[in-house]
Amino acid sequence: MAINLSDILLVSDVDETLVEAPAPIPPRNIEAIRRFTEQGGRFAIATGRSVFSTKQFVDQLPVNAPCVLFNGSGIYDYAAQKMLTAEYLPASFRQHIVDLCAAFPAMGAVVLDEKDLFSVAPITYTDRYLSKEKMLFIDYDLELLKGSYLKVIFTMDPKMQPEAMAFLERQNWQDVHCVRSSPYFIEMLPLHCNKGNGLRRLSEMVGIPLDRVAAIGDYDNDLEMLQTAGYPVTVADAPDRVKQVCKLVVGHCMDGAVADLIEHLETHGMS
Repeated sequence: MAINLSDILLVSDVDETLVEAPAPIPPRNIEAIRRFTEQGGRFAIATGRSVFSTKQFVDQLPVNAPCVLFNGSGIYDYAAQKMLTAEYLPASFRQHIVDLCAAFPAMGAVVLDEKDLFSVAPITYTDRYLSKEKMLFIDYDLELLKGSYLKVIFTMDPKMQPEAMAFLERQNWQDVHCVRSSPYFIEMLPLHCNKGNGLRRLSEMVGIPLDRVAAIGDYDNDLEMLQTAGYPVTVADAPDRVKQVCKLVVGHCMDGAVADLIEHLETHGMS
């Protein structure tokens, strides 16, 4: 008996889940996502990337739902080419950057609005982030940033990250949310912004309940999304703290982890 996929929303993280950029998306993933949507399933991306940076993947895939971007600070509809929701950092984020970079002078910082990236503390690891985003950035004085911003990326040597996270926990900032998004990056987001809350909004927008949402991700910034989805899935090399919240562990990213999930949905449904 064929499994009905038409009432399922499948949401995938990008980096180290859908693809290890700059490598191309595994053909297995593209073919499986196309098959899934042809059977009536809804497919969306949930990523920390910006509107511009995510578009390169959307252009290759049959995305048929709005996407959660900036790790939950925004939801963007690529079909309509407009931001549906956006939440912005409080003005205090500037002082938080000053405090963190003073404690860790070797740390870089990149501030994002809906269109641009502003490098306010450029170092080597900032280049790693900016090259991944495939966007031109603007070297900028933090004091001159007067607009509305969706998140900050702090870039660093992975050896620095545990100490930096411990510092952030001691600050106990009540107006922002900080999360690791890779061994090289910590992100500062508006309070309550994460992929989980973004997924809740997306679920309401497309009219598919959370218990019919399958989500796949690989790292700490995916945890809230995985804890929110009815069917949470991760990849083979995800940290144990991520695997512990999931119902299914599939193969490695570049072997076609998303295709593994879709094949499971096709044969077993969300069980």
